[in-house]
Amino acid sequence: MYDLYHRRDYPFRLMVAIQGWNVDSYAAAAQNVLDTGYDYLGIGGVAGSPIHDVREIVKAVGKTVTSFEREHETRVDSHVFGFAKTEGFETVGRSGMTSFDSASMLRSAWTGGRNYRLDHGERYDAIRVRYPSSTATLAESIESSLRSRETLVALRAYDAGDAICDAIEDWHALAADVLPATERYLCEHRHDDQFDERLLEDVESAFREDFEFGRELQASFGGDFRRDIVRLLRDDDPDDPVPFVEYDTLLDTATEVFEGFPYATALLDDADVVSDYDHVWAIVKAYATWVGDDDLLEEYQETLRERPWDRCDCPLCREHGIEVCIFRGNDRNRRRGFHNTRRFYDEFEEALPKVLVATRGTASLSGYETVKDYLRDNHPVFWAQTHDLPVAELGVLDASGVNEWWEDAPSMVSFSPNRMAANVAEQAGRYQYLFVHSEDGTIDDVVVEAARENDCTVETYSDPSKLREQVLETCGDNYVAGEDFLPHPPELTVDGLDVLIIDQCSGSKEFPDDAPVFDADETLQFSRQDLLARDNVPGVAARDLYTGRQQNYVRDAVRRLRSNGHSVDRYFISAGFGLVAEDDHLPHTK
Repeated sequence: MYDLYHRRDYPFRLMVAIQGWNVDSYAAAAQNVLDTGYDYLGIGGVAGSPIHDVREIVKAVGKTVTSFEREHETRVDSHVFGFAKTEGFETVGRSGMTSFDSASMLRSAWTGGRNYRLDHGERYDAIRVRYPSSTATLAESIESSLRSRETLVALRAYDAGDAICDAIEDWHALAADVLPATERYLCEHRHDDQFDERLLEDVESAFREDFEFGRELQASFGGDFRRDIVRLLRDDDPDDPVPFVEYDTLLDTATEVFEGFPYATALLDDADVVSDYDHVWAIVKAYATWVGDDDLLEEYQETLRERPWDRCDCPLCREHGIEVCIFRGNDRNRRRGFHNTRRFYDEFEEALPKVLVATRGTASLSGYETVKDYLRDNHPVFWAQTHDLPVAELGVLDASGVNEWWEDAPSMVSFSPNRMAANVAEQAGRYQYLFVHSEDGTIDDVVVEAARENDCTVETYSDPSKLREQVLETCGDNYVAGEDFLPHPPELTVDGLDVLIIDQCSGSKEFPDDAPVFDADETLQFSRQDLLARDNVPGVAARDLYTGRQQNYVRDAVRRLRSNGHSVDRYFISAGFGLVAEDDHLPHTK
């Protein structure tokens, strides 16, 4: 593939994908494709992997790439496929990854719980307002639609700060007019030309657009009900009319179901229902229980109480409000997916600033085949200081903007300040920082202003080493510290340390399935020893009880410290029993 690609001038950049079964095999695969000549590689096979595994793989590949870059004075771009973990941003950045992709944030809007994201530590459950079951009878479908519509009305009123009682009464009054109006409309218009299928008219669209209550009919009484009416309209020929009693049968079914509404009135008359939150919660709780979502009541309470959509500044939440927090239909769910992706991107942008680094070009740029060849020959000091920078993108500045290092060199070169400003302004909108190197450490003011108008900070340098240092500091803390930009375990130069470690009781618990479980009241009333003294109550040492990832890391650190001759005391803080030593046995608690 590599040879085939280079035989012709293809209009795309070739990326090679690598996979492995452990860290070493990933590193070996990276080395193999680098030796072949690839300068753009993608790490595959990590989607859905634990963050610890992703970190180790990315670090190993990153070290391999960085070593190759420095040995050959070249640059390599790396991509991570299927990566969407905010906890791994730092590792991705320090390992020199150029980019990553994932659809996880989009899909998370409709897969599983906690599907509305503010940030990686604050997520909420969108409130499910369901459509009728495909197996429901017409009466069941209409009832389900009315209950859903009533709940939506309450949620929207809660979002807007309107009185929920008034909103439901207004909706009920509107819905009460729909069925009589439908009967009158059908009597007068069922044989109009717009419902003649022979004229290739879309009967359903015609009914929806021509009938004053066409949309509200579906919104309140459901799609099944409207489709049944449309089906009759399709069959209703002036020369062979459908008996109107068939329409009446449908309308009578809807009328009978509607007599049970508004359902929420009795709920809102409860003396304990006072605030807007009380009102909406009473309706949502009753609805969720009715549709079988009572296992989500606690999550729904949190969503309604916290109102996370009010604290989000994304365009979707500003425009649509609570609709983004409602699980119903493709449009809403996709909006929430786009919202989640935007919030994830905001975290990414904060953790890994987008940096563009360039040197001002010269007229000889057009005489080279690639930008990289030009940089190596004409700006060797700049190239030496920047070719291995993590996170940043790198190139040459001329009137066309920044030509990236991997691109073909332009056939014509200009340094018109106005053209340069216009093109830099367009590029600067994608970056937070632009670092420019030039012989005198300046560029035209018009170029600087154009970039800054797009919220891009511009810094200029004449010394490439100073530029490098500032880029690394901009990327984040400690990027300057290690040659491979990665954090390393501390090296202890003192012997015989006395180390105290206090760990938290969290993560997975390893207990026999049949072990009795004690709640908070019992742990407050009885001591640990009292509970362990009971029959059939097994005790597990604290160090063996908690086996979460964090605890495993701490355990390994303790083992290393002790093997190096240091004295280590490890304790756990337990909510039920206070400070306990790692050897202390604990009963099973909630």
